[in-house]
Amino acid sequence: MKKATANLDANRIIPGITSFAWNADCSKVAVCPQSREVLIFETGNQPEISKWKLIQVLKEVSSEVL
Repeated sequence: MKKATANLDANRIIPGITSFAWNADCSKVAVCPQSREVLIFETGNQPEISKWKLIQVLKEVSSEVL
């Protein structure tokens, strides 16, 4: 029998989230994947991630700031 190999990252939107933070009314969330970027999403108060809109990408963020 042939052993199937799967790419573990194939179905992941954001691999390895290290931290995240919501704003006061949960309409936006900042997500820190395992990189030097912070991704800001507008959630529209929707629990379903596929409906969130990426509105900002902060690049070259230092871990000292986070």
